[in-house]
Amino acid sequence: MTFDPSNREVVEKMFQALIDDITSGKNEEQAGWRTCDEIGLSPAIRDVLLASRLLIENPESKVCINFKNYRIRQQLRDTFEVRVAQLEYLSEVQRDKNRIDKANEILDRIFELVRQSPKSWTNIIVLGCWEMLQTSGLPAVLDDVLKEGFSPESWIVDAVASCPKLALDLAQKWGKIEQFDDAIVFLDAQRIKLAEPISVPPLPNNDVIWSAPL
Repeated sequence: MTFDPSNREVVEKMFQALIDDITSGKNEEQAGWRTCDEIGLSPAIRDVLLASRLLIENPESKVCINFKNYRIRQQLRDTFEVRVAQLEYLSEVQRDKNRIDKANEILDRIFELVRQSPKSWTNIIVLGCWEMLQTSGLPAVLDDVLKEGFSPESWIVDAVASCPKLALDLAQKWGKIEQFDDAIVFLDAQRIKLAEPISVPPLPNNDVIWSAPL
């Protein structure tokens, strides 16, 4: 996509509006919207940029770069490579911040819950151990894996599937909990919503679980 000087100046202003808003803490949905008067955008150029889908317009007649559209972003990259890179970086930083804020919110609720009811700690332990095991990469010496009768592929599948049972056994050393799903039910009852729903594969038989070289 090529830009004449007047169009390029408008797009530069729109990029700067997005960058300023995201840097100031606005989320991606709120960032970058400006009236035509604020950026000196004439009706004629506005219509051209809207028709090309490079800009989008909201019900308040404010416009913004159509940055979430992958095709438009790739077209902009040819001329505004640095600006696109800046926005992609800032967007990723904001997403990381949102994930951290969400995690802190969940932790605060869990700490308060445990303070009020210490017995609930067992449910937190089983989920924490499960998350730790499944995200650990499940390292094992290849010779040990083969010695126990696993192929490298089956080892990963069975080891991941064994994590709920292993986490449950660890948590049972701290308190009473009958099965892994009890912890999920506990979180649901407390209306604690994790960033991603908990999904576990079918549990292997005990021979597989206890022969795994964790």
